Amino acid sequence: MTGLAIVVYINAPPVEPRERDYIYVGSYYSFCIWIGLGVISLFQAFKSIPKLSVRQSMVAATLLSVLIPGILLFENYDDHDRSNRYLSIDQAKAMLASCDENAILFTGGDNDTYPLWYVQEVEGFRTDVRVIVMSYANAGWYVDQLYRKVNESEALPLTLTKENYKSGGLNDYLPLVKNPRIKGAISAKQYLGLIEKESKALQASTGFGDLNTTPSDSFYINSNLAEIRNKVPEKLHHLMTDRLEVKLKGKALEKKDLLILDLIDSNAWKRPIYFNFTSLNSVNFDLQKNVVQEGTAYQLLPVVNPNDDSLLVDEEKMYNRMVTHGLWRDYKENSPYYNDYYRSMLMNQRHQYNELAQALLDTGQVEKARSTINYALSVFPERLAPHDLSHLETTNILLALGDLPTANHIADTLAGQSQDKLDFAVRIQDLASLDTRRSLYTLRELAMMYHRQGYTDRSSEFAKLFEEYANQLEG
Repeated sequence: MTGLAIVVYINAPPVEPRERDYIYVGSYYSFCIWIGLGVISLFQAFKSIPKLSVRQSMVAATLLSVLIPGILLFENYDDHDRSNRYLSIDQAKAMLASCDENAILFTGGDNDTYPLWYVQEVEGFRTDVRVIVMSYANAGWYVDQLYRKVNESEALPLTLTKENYKSGGLNDYLPLVKNPRIKGAISAKQYLGLIEKESKALQASTGFGDLNTTPSDSFYINSNLAEIRNKVPEKLHHLMTDRLEVKLKGKALEKKDLLILDLIDSNAWKRPIYFNFTSLNSVNFDLQKNVVQEGTAYQLLPVVNPNDDSLLVDEEKMYNRMVTHGLWRDYKENSPYYNDYYRSMLMNQRHQYNELAQALLDTGQVEKARSTINYALSVFPERLAPHDLSHLETTNILLALGDLPTANHIADTLAGQSQDKLDFAVRIQDLASLDTRRSLYTLRELAMMYHRQGYTDRSSEFAKLFEEYANQLEG
């Protein structure tokens, strides 16, 4: 029941964000009992041999038994050795360092939060930043903690009370019930005032009891631009707005979304509010056009990005925090083994540096763009984790910088990896797997980027490879 049965019952996916071996701990106890009985059985078998004494039988049974875990240890130790594996810690420090002083940082869940808490509580790093786990903020007990000071971070400035956020109250889930008399966005301040007073005008009866509702899918927060102009980078002043509108992405507010709305309005831009990538994409408001990337975190500001295809970037802050004062230690030598999950983390980090380099290129800061790419290639070397899709962006930037030898090396490596995977796909006629599609995509993108930069011979090489494999995998 604690081994095979739980495997079938849970049906765990092959890839998990962290090891889940603990769910089988009951079966480990049982197996240990049987292993112990097995060692005794071996001892009894050896003892039945006339030429062996009791002592010799004990030694023989022990050596034979130790041999099995010994082989496992020899073959697998390097894969599980965590010595010198500081990637999570460095990533946590990089994220906290991306925030201004006394900031509030929203994270998505366990994996992107626990390293932050470690470096704050154990190493005392950036204890002025208040880390809020968005997935916890639907629980009343967690919101209660936000009303008190933690380390150097003061309590959150909120309008609603602990009673408003209690579990089992009116605000666990606030479904969208549009009021036909309301046109457009409503005032967040007025809405929060009605919730604080538990106004009957917002309440609706459901099978789960009374709940507050949301009469509009849009809210606005008014700001005094004269007071907050110095909080926005000068180059973005033309994008500032005195009426920040936030729109629901779904059909309801959850408690965590109500908390964010409350914080944005009540804070009045006094403390910087940041989101990491996970929380920015999981919050139930569309905030993409109102955030500015300042490192590995995104600050919410009273600005509106007119371009839906890209995020606003503060290149000066980002370069200072990620390159000039970069916190990644040297991984070129003696680095441990990194599994696929850690490698995907590296891909995200490489992508951040690519975004910075591209933003610097777009603003004519060529040498800073070159320094950014060289820094990323240095701290995240190829031997640490094989080249991945983020290196397509890197290759494109290197071509724009005129660094053809480095670009060619990465492009050839990517093409070689793709060929290996596509040869296997052709052999087994694997037409639609993610690896197959990624490999074809890589070859096509290499052909296109070399063509755009005027390297037609190299572009033709990659285009020919793409066509050959596409034809073999046709259908």
